[in-house]
Amino acid sequence: DEVAVDFTEGIDVSDWKSGVEEYDKCSEDDLWECLGLSEKRLPFFQARSDPDAAIDPWSEEGQRWLDDTTSPTQSLAPRWHQLVGILRLIDRFLDGEPVMLMDGVGVGKTMQAVGLIACLAHYREHYRKHGKFPGKFSQRCHQKTGGNIPDLPTVIMSPPNLQHQWMSEIQRYLRRATFDVLPYMGK
Repeated sequence: DEVAVDFTEGIDVSDWKSGVEEYDKCSEDDLWECLGLSEKRLPFFQARSDPDAAIDPWSEEGQRWLDDTTSPTQSLAPRWHQLVGILRLIDRFLDGEPVMLMDGVGVGKTMQAVGLIACLAHYREHYRKHGKFPGKFSQRCHQKTGGNIPDLPTVIMSPPNLQHQWMSEIQRYLRRATFDVLPYMGK
């Protein structure tokens, strides 16, 4: 269904909600529990990253460097608002509902998008093994299938000038060889 918004009319946004009010009182630990991720780490994600972006995290050498506890890395973990965003994205996805992820520049939308893709892959495998999703979603099903999340590709579309940035961020966040990423640029 197509949705049209006429921005020429005055829009009263005084009563808009952020969409995450149910999580206002949750701690990060509570959010990890809701996600069903007891290790407090996003599935398939690197635990650390190179603060200088000097190494290729998807090379064998780069992965060894990131796994070496003596390397001068920085922790790579989502913040509270990113965990809430991922929870809401999963919730809307399971309901078959659209969601718009928007925020200021530099506050983690890319991590949330990649985190959603990684969590959905993890949830699909968890459901296959256990017959249910983890965390707060254990009593839920994918709305369109009535069961598990379909094993379909994910397409990320961006302007051509952002393709390199998307690839760099995907490789920064995800562990080497956990996903097949096929960049394509067309006209």
